[in-house]
Amino acid sequence: AHIADLDILLTTYTLQILILTGVGSKIKQLPKISDYYWISQEGTNAFGGVAILFHKTLKTKLITQKRDFLLVELDILSKPILLGAVYILPGKSIPQDIFDTYVDKSFYIFGDYNAKHTDWFCTNNNASGVQLRNWLDNTGREMIYPNQPTSKRSTEEKIEKRNSFKSQGNNIWKYRHSTFHPYAPSFEGLTANNGIIRDHQVIADTLANYYEKHFETPAIDPNNISHIDAMKEYDVFTE
Repeated sequence: AHIADLDILLTTYTLQILILTGVGSKIKQLPKISDYYWISQEGTNAFGGVAILFHKTLKTKLITQKRDFLLVELDILSKPILLGAVYILPGKSIPQDIFDTYVDKSFYIFGDYNAKHTDWFCTNNNASGVQLRNWLDNTGREMIYPNQPTSKRSTEEKIEKRNSFKSQGNNIWKYRHSTFHPYAPSFEGLTANNGIIRDHQVIADTLANYYEKHFETPAIDPNNISHIDAMKEYDVFTE
């Protein structure tokens, strides 16, 4: 989840725990939220960092804190469990030395592993995926994974779709991408004549159409002296 989505999540659901990975620069200024507290750790670069938000009624104890990794003891059952958060940079190995430390304990480590393996419904394997798969097999640990990709940024189908869209002369700003989300303030929609638009793609299309018209090549009136003077100035400027 993004920091900007926190208010939506917390007002929609009664959350006890929320785990964020790949927090980025916001890791240094996590928002203060009533009835909750943070345990966080900065990352190795501007895209890293992990944070866990706990409800104030939960008792926790920090066990391990390293770059892009947190492990917390959660006292909610008769026997405490270990809850972790990890962010692994693309192309980097999993922190196997850290994982090995707790292999004989009950633990749950959530996060962005940037690991791909065909056993997890990925189209191909990568180095960290193979490493993680081998570690799971060797230690008898289990992995909980979704039945579809959690990120589509690198899939060939999406890349081909994007390139095809641009190659046909379409307005690139109509190609909505979540990359812009962390840098844009949250808002409730776009006010239009027929009401408030909330669909993200419709908002992108509406804005793209407006600015495409706004910045299109102007129609020059050869009988308008102001137009002629403006074109002369433009020609001088572009020489």
